[in-house]
Amino acid sequence: MHDLTAWKENEINRLRKDLDAIFQRCCRDFGISLFTEGPGMQVHLTETDTELILTAEMSGIRPEDIEISASEDSIVIEGTCRSENVTEGEGYRKVETQSSAIRRRIALPVRIRVEEIQAEYENQRLKIVIPKCDLSKKRSIKPLIR
Repeated sequence: MHDLTAWKENEINRLRKDLDAIFQRCCRDFGISLFTEGPGMQVHLTETDTELILTAEMSGIRPEDIEISASEDSIVIEGTCRSENVTEGEGYRKVETQSSAIRRRIALPVRIRVEEIQAEYENQRLKIVIPKCDLSKKRSIKPLIR
């Protein structure tokens, strides 16, 4: 079942990228400036027997501006990007500040151990190692007889 989820996520991501490219090309042809120069995020999820590995390409976002939160069945990645442009001339000073944010919630195909998640950021790439819950460890419970 989790193979179907991965396929669906891949198809949705591919469709999203294609639609973004079409929209950007149309706007560029008409000379419309877009706000898409801000942060971007492409997410890829792979699965092994014991863990999920989520990699996210995060262009334009510094590591200190990234927040990750997780529950047993999903993970949320948020990032903000701020830039400031200062122009000075004779008798004036102009300061332009831009801020943009991105947020992605990724539904996970299995339950995870939230307390053991590890994240690493290097070269605008976020790598999150997510351990799976071990469902093979079953515990039998005997009812209390009164």
